[in-house]
This record gives sequence, structure tokens and C-alpha cells, in this order.
Amino acid sequence: QCQCPGMGWWDPMGHRGCVPGDTLFPALSDPDPSVSCSEGVFKCPEDQLPLDYAKIYPDPELEAQVLSLAIRCIHSEEGCRWSGLIKHLQVGPGRTEGLRVLPHDPPHQLCVFQAHLGTCGFNVIPCPNRCSAKLSRRDLPEHVQHNCPKRRVKCEFCASDFTGEAFEGHQGTCPQESVYCENKCGARMMRRLLSQHALAECPKRTQPCTYCAKEFVFDTIQNHQYQCPRYPVPCPNQCGTPSIPREDVPTHLKESCNTAMLLCPFKEAGCKHR
Repeated sequence: QCQCPGMGWWDPMGHRGCVPGDTLFPALSDPDPSVSCSEGVFKCPEDQLPLDYAKIYPDPELEAQVLSLAIRCIHSEEGCRWSGLIKHLQVGPGRTEGLRVLPHDPPHQLCVFQAHLGTCGFNVIPCPNRCSAKLSRRDLPEHVQHNCPKRRVKCEFCASDFTGEAFEGHQGTCPQESVYCENKCGARMMRRLLSQHALAECPKRTQPCTYCAKEFVFDTIQNHQYQCPRYPVPCPNQCGTPSIPREDVPTHLKESCNTAMLLCPFKEAGCKHR
């Protein structure tokens, strides 16, 4: 398919072709610097022979053929189904909307960048937030809303405004966010209150026994005290000795308690005195 829609032309030497009118006839616009021309002479795009502007004439028949050619979006292989006729792109005699000459292309080869590319979902465009990302237009909404590091995001808990990049660091640390107790006690509160709860209020917090220094879950420590070997208890003989660690009571009764019952040293001989 022809990639240089424009005016059809012919000359007496048998040349016939289609070149944009503003390239072929500089009177219609500024001369295109990519076309080799000097003093009314330019080169034929095909055989590079010199052609005189004064001896080149419009060819309506060829122009009609060219303008009837079907064109497709440059992203057709990627899935874009847009198509149209060249003539529907024209905005003036011998001119086509959005035409431009690429510096590396031959003078006759033009690339069409018409209005469709302004809406084509497959056209690659830069992120409007200037985050350096370039992606297809159809992927842009998802990027801008969820992925762009420069998008603006408001925290739903503290209402502070962040860029997307800064918000990633704020997530999981917002002091106003409602969270569950890490000890799985079932309580839920703002993150800023969590440390105080875990330190002094949580029934599932760990706490050392005052007497034996072993750690227990807070709501079980009271039961532990009924068995704690270092828990202070009174002498069962009521001898008046201050509180005795539970595990030391047998030694106290045997060695220290002044009301303990003692057997006669001659018990082996039959004395039953106590």
C-alpha cells in the first residue's frame, strides 16, 4: 500500500507518481528540507533523475486512485481494528492531515499520524504524571490509578495526601489505621494505641511471675501462683516465721521450725516421747 498519499503528478518524460503537494509544489507551503531540490529542480523519488517544477503537472486520475486506498492503524498487528480511506484524512487540496517526513525515510515515504492515534488504545504514550513510564493508552487508566509512583493518594485512615511512591511506605504504618492486637486477644484499635494495649491491657500479653521469674500469658499467671515453687506461704505449724517459698517448706519444718515435733533420740530403743 502507498505510504505517501498526496497529489498525483506526471511529466512529459513519462514520470508519474504521488508526492504530497506541499513537497512537490512549495508554493503551497514551506519547502520540505528533506527533498533534494534547487532552483526549481528536484529528484524523482524512484529513479533520482532531476525533474523541473515547471514541467510537472497534476494527475487527478492517479490522485483519485491513491486517495481510494485503504489504510490501517500502525498498531493493527497489535490488535487495533481501525481502518479507513486515505481520502477521508484529507483536509485540503493535495494535503493530508498529520503527514510528516521522517528524517531517515526516503523523500517520498511519509508516515501518517492522523487523529486516530490521539484515541487509539494501542498507541504508546507517556504517563501524564511524568513518571517516565510509557505504555499503551488502554493500559493508562490502570497505571494512573494504581501503579504510577507519582499519582496522588489519600490515606483512608488519616486523610493525609501522598504520592504513590510515598504511600507504599505509609501503608502498614499509619497510626490511625484500625488493627487487631498482635497477641490475638480479639481486641481492635488504632495502631497508635497498640503498644500501650500490649504493655498493660492485653490479656494475652506475656508477663513474668513475680516470684519465680518464668514468663506466662497474663490470663494464666493467677493459676500458676497456686503451684509456683517460689510463691510465699505461711508455716503450716504457725511458728511465726515470715512467708516461706513453697519449695522450702519441707526444709524449714525439718531444720528451722521451733514448733515442729521431734522424736526422742532413743526412739530406736523403744522410746516414744515426742
